[in-house]
Amino acid sequence: MNKIKRLHIVLACFLLLVVLAVGMISPAFMPIMARAASGTEYSDVLMDLRKDSDFKESDYPIVAGDYAVNVIQVAESVNGELFVYVYQPNVSGITVTSLNMATKPNEFQAGDIKNYKLRLLSISGALAKYVVRDFKVCSEDIRYYNIISVFRKWVDGVDTDDGNGNDIYEVPYEVGKLYTAQKVGAEITYECLAMETITVTDKYVGYLRFRGGMGTFTDSHYVAFSTDYNIDKLMEADVYFVQQDYYYRSSLIGGDRYEYKDSVEKYAFLTCEEQSSNKAYFSWYKHTWNQIQSVSEFGKENNLTDEAQQAIGGKQWVLRFVETEGTYVSEIAYTEWGTKVSEVTILRLKFETDGKVYNLGVVDNKQSPAPDQKPDNVQGNLPKKESSFWDWLKGVWNSIVDFFTGHSNWWVYLLVVGLAVILLPTILGLLIPSVGKFLFGILKTVGSALWWIITAPFKGIAWLFRKIRGE
Repeated sequence: MNKIKRLHIVLACFLLLVVLAVGMISPAFMPIMARAASGTEYSDVLMDLRKDSDFKESDYPIVAGDYAVNVIQVAESVNGELFVYVYQPNVSGITVTSLNMATKPNEFQAGDIKNYKLRLLSISGALAKYVVRDFKVCSEDIRYYNIISVFRKWVDGVDTDDGNGNDIYEVPYEVGKLYTAQKVGAEITYECLAMETITVTDKYVGYLRFRGGMGTFTDSHYVAFSTDYNIDKLMEADVYFVQQDYYYRSSLIGGDRYEYKDSVEKYAFLTCEEQSSNKAYFSWYKHTWNQIQSVSEFGKENNLTDEAQQAIGGKQWVLRFVETEGTYVSEIAYTEWGTKVSEVTILRLKFETDGKVYNLGVVDNKQSPAPDQKPDNVQGNLPKKESSFWDWLKGVWNSIVDFFTGHSNWWVYLLVVGLAVILLPTILGLLIPSVGKFLFGILKTVGSALWWIITAPFKGIAWLFRKIRGE
């Protein structure tokens, strides 16, 4: 009986230890630490924050169901890294991914605000410590970290914005804080000021497709949006997006097939004075547009589908931020080579409202067209433009210029070389018979050699079969 009782006590103690261990390794009880690839150990988030005498951990409680994220502090490391400290009340289910930041206090220019990825180093309770990836602290006496917004991953069942039929991968939260770091004596001090931002309240990402002739097309990618400001005039805009080349083949046998290359991060810097256009072999395929347009202008200039008109309805502005080229072949099975654009977010807007000019960082999500999203302009018909003989001549001239400047497709060069090989001896034969006869002799010799090279393997196989059968 005593043995059974002792066994019960041992099992009870073991189960108690298991319960304590599981509880202690959860984020609410035990810090999670990260180690750099070089072997560098990072300090705990609470250890860092407690260096501030005003810090109180009780000010940052765990709140189940609160998926907001808030940047509460930054710090520089002795190795030139930048740490960002985040309050994320829900603890589990939150993945902070990136932030938008400039390294100047104000008067933003194109390219000043960038999107930086974050890596988790330590988490304790509702507080987390991240390092800014691919960022190096500068050597200036005074350093500025103007953080516009911070992003976390989309959470199914929590985030409900449908994106007007688009896909949303990252949700933004306003930060609007300017951190200033400078060395005072032996210590680095930090100051924080609140900064004004502008927030995108409604958004749609799409593209228009324009045929260029000879199996080519141009996709004009755009974002239509509204903000919490009533913008009278939009002058400049910076946009971040991800670009990825693809190959697509539609077949009745085996189904559709997509192949993608590596994705690349891109930035676009737009002004209201700049124009863009599609690549066209003939002028009647040519389209030109402003990079920044009102939604009404955009709708009037383009033959939009009913779905696109509904998606951009009620929005204020359109940014046409990048053009990508593609080719297609429609014989037997439709095949297409092109470029997808995703994770579109607006970084900066310079605009005028009520006579006052603003130049602000933008709080905006990362939004992508749906994988099967079609062009937003009506396809299937060529542009209804009457092409005069002069237009035709200009189109031919543009094609000639593209050819000699290296902007034509590879098959154009192959076609020209083939025609030259055939026509040059013929023309010279008519003009100078002796030269033509000489060139025809060369072509005959080259053709015979190529024919021998092509047929040699088959002749060898036939000879081998005859040997096997004893012929």
